[in-house]
Amino acid sequence: MSSQSTSAPDYYSKLVTLSYTWFVNETKMDRETSDTLRFKVTKDLKYNNYSCTATDEGLESERSDPVQINPLWKGRPLVPLFVQRTTIHCVIWRVTTSDGFSDARSEMGTLLQQTVQRDMRLFRCIADRGNKTLKQEFQLDVQYLEEPTLYKNSSRNSKPMWTTNENESLRVACFVDGNPTPTVRLIKGQDEIATNRSPSKWANYTAKLCVDTDKYICEGNSSGFSSSSQMVNINITCKLRIDNNGPLQTDYSSTSGNNVKVVLAIPVFANPPPQASGITWIGPTDHLITSTVSQRDVVYKHWINTSVPINNHSNFGYYVMKYKNEIIHNITINAQDRPQQPLNCMAYSYASGYVNMTWISGFNGGSEQFFIVRMRDDTDWKIIAYLTDPGKGGTVKFDHGPLTPGQDIWYRLESCNIINCSIQSVDMAVNVKDKPSKPKVTGDLNVDVKRNITLTCCSQSTSAPVYYARLVTLSYTWFVNDTKISGDTKETLILYVTRDLKYNRYSCTATEHDLESDRSDPVQINPQCKYGRCYSTS
Repeated sequence: MSSQSTSAPDYYSKLVTLSYTWFVNETKMDRETSDTLRFKVTKDLKYNNYSCTATDEGLESERSDPVQINPLWKGRPLVPLFVQRTTIHCVIWRVTTSDGFSDARSEMGTLLQQTVQRDMRLFRCIADRGNKTLKQEFQLDVQYLEEPTLYKNSSRNSKPMWTTNENESLRVACFVDGNPTPTVRLIKGQDEIATNRSPSKWANYTAKLCVDTDKYICEGNSSGFSSSSQMVNINITCKLRIDNNGPLQTDYSSTSGNNVKVVLAIPVFANPPPQASGITWIGPTDHLITSTVSQRDVVYKHWINTSVPINNHSNFGYYVMKYKNEIIHNITINAQDRPQQPLNCMAYSYASGYVNMTWISGFNGGSEQFFIVRMRDDTDWKIIAYLTDPGKGGTVKFDHGPLTPGQDIWYRLESCNIINCSIQSVDMAVNVKDKPSKPKVTGDLNVDVKRNITLTCCSQSTSAPVYYARLVTLSYTWFVNDTKISGDTKETLILYVTRDLKYNRYSCTATEHDLESDRSDPVQINPQCKYGRCYSTS
């Protein structure tokens, strides 16, 4: 082995002592550390490769190129010698092939240079020794590597493109002949998918799915020969279907509003690519949903790209994608939005010092919602209640009081969820009512018979300021002996007096905005009779 140090100057490098490591067929040889390797040559060494490295102070060189031993026949390489006392002449040289023995080219008993054929097995020398014929032969080991051959379903096929349908098995076979048995590899794209096991010279693979569409290379390798290969493109057609191993999403969340869209990118298999015009969507929308198709990393993988407009909460829900009327995929778009503001809000004072509020629950934005009721004080809005949601379309009721009658109170109502409160709140102003004061019935109760009498129900509003209360119009209800008198709603009641009225008791109530006062104390009419025929008995 020849190597020298590169760490010392040229004039000194020859004096540096190196250590050596020897390898046979990539295996390190023990106890061989000198620059010379000696061993006895036998015919078994003909396939061995030898290489070495040199080491200087722990730094190891790159490994040398391997060399191969070529064992030769003793003496002249192709001329066998018979060592006998008598002279022996090689008369004929013959060669054995797959077809049997045939004459080999020779001259004066010397075997000439031959054109080596792969089926040559041995050379035989036939010599005469007096009356005896002698034969001597030597074996040949012809090494070679053939060009790779591709087979389609057991038939040789050299076409550059093979096409078949998915689920129709296509057997791909790679064959490489050679001696010694070569390494046969079948490569799909960049990945080795099959190799041979000696003594077999075949590498096989069965393609049947859309994902088997690719470039296939049949390759053969053997020591001492340049590698060779043959290539074919295999195209497997398949119908459109979802790629479940892709980044597939089935549930989406979104807000709603103008120009709000949910962007979908759906991974699919298809060969040839799907036509965008054949893709349709069905879902809770009045808008036409269109799609485009784009290729992914290989020809049979694609994206179906779609945008679904979510203008309002009615567009949330379940969507189905079809291709040529066949259902391919479905998704759900869930709300992730602010809730809708309360609907049909009403507030009124319904009893002495109390306010009643009612409203309809709207869309909750996709999350559980609740309601906040605030009341305006001198400086800010003060929270007075949190209320739960009965569900979309349900009626919510809230009573607030007791409050001081006569005042105007501002209320603010909001619907909220985990994301935020409704964009708009509802403000309502309520004047706190109270029932009118307890009436008093006035009038001349001692009246002659056959005359009219006027009774007055005296009451006034307590919900308005004193200076304004007299101007509030009330409605009235009259009673006789606790029975309501129909049709009389005025402040005054006019009666025609007869002596039959003497046992009647009259009372009244006053009403303001559906708030009815307590009933007045009853009064009794005392009919008076002329000429002493009757007199007051009350």
